[in-house]
Amino acid sequence: MDIAVIGLGKLGLPSACCFAAAKHTRNEVMGIDLNRDFVAALNAGRNPIQEPGLDELLEEARPRIRFSTDFDDIPKHTQVYLIIVPTPSGDDDRFVNDFVCAAMERLGSLLQQQVQSGQFPVVDVVSTVMPATCQEVFKPLLEDLTGGVCGIDFGLAYGPEFIALGSVVANFQNPDMILVGESDKRTGLVVQELYEGLLGWGRQPDGTANKRIRRMSLLDAEITKLSINCTLSMKISVGNFFALLCEQYAGADVDQIAAAVGYDSRIGKKLLKAGVGFGGPCLPRDVRALRTVIPDEYEAFTMQPLVNQWVRNVIVGNVCDRVPPKAKIALLGMSYKPGTHVTDDSESFLIADMLKEAGHTVT
Repeated sequence: MDIAVIGLGKLGLPSACCFAAAKHTRNEVMGIDLNRDFVAALNAGRNPIQEPGLDELLEEARPRIRFSTDFDDIPKHTQVYLIIVPTPSGDDDRFVNDFVCAAMERLGSLLQQQVQSGQFPVVDVVSTVMPATCQEVFKPLLEDLTGGVCGIDFGLAYGPEFIALGSVVANFQNPDMILVGESDKRTGLVVQELYEGLLGWGRQPDGTANKRIRRMSLLDAEITKLSINCTLSMKISVGNFFALLCEQYAGADVDQIAAAVGYDSRIGKKLLKAGVGFGGPCLPRDVRALRTVIPDEYEAFTMQPLVNQWVRNVIVGNVCDRVPPKAKIALLGMSYKPGTHVTDDSESFLIADMLKEAGHTVT
């Protein structure tokens, strides 16, 4: 299948390489990014992104992948366009669609040509968006750009990935689930076949998709993405709440407690352990975005940031109780989690700020 990946950042480049290097099919991939230095590095054989396993994957993918800053270089017969560009948080904590819309506008003339020639291009938005964005923003924009009707002349999909920095390649190649939001059944089938080829997943005896490919409406997929990230942050917060509980009782061992609780199959062990709060470029902002779409009376449901703050207070309080005034304190590790250099919403920096405010010198 011929694919264009628009946006070659921390998720886009690994995604493009995974599709190009897939062993179960021969995808031809065109990677587009407006950062000229970034694309020049890729074309010179260098990898500008630090991510475990990506160096080797990029070399494996090179026979079937090309990189450019020019949308005109995208082959005219491309079947699927994966848009993986930033949707930053606005002042109101809702995701901003400007980069996604700009990518669609740059694709407009090519998509229009494909629609007029009877092709059925599929635009698959991978970037995280607010609920109802595909139906209310992207669909009318694409219909205006192409002159076609969504679901008849072209397809619109919403297919966010569930990956974590530091394990992007492994997560992408071994997912728990593929989420496919579809404007229509034909579009959903195209995206389904794309991932079946990537992962080598066979269909069920009755011909339907593997149960791990979850096809649903665009709106349901948008809500599912936010719901999963909110649940992940909640589970991390529950593990940390256990730690706060154990702080009240001398001798209580939070690791023993969390491990035992995790053996309950209804709960599970993943992410259920004590530590600093969650950070990074996804979970904190997704929780903030979710708070903008729920009624005020349900705001306590998204209390995870409060747990992060409580844990921070306990850690800083314990340190300040045990060191003299104006002590020299070293923090080992600045990223928001092991295995990545990303420091977005890093608890380490937030703890450092609190220690500095308490009068200590922090390295």
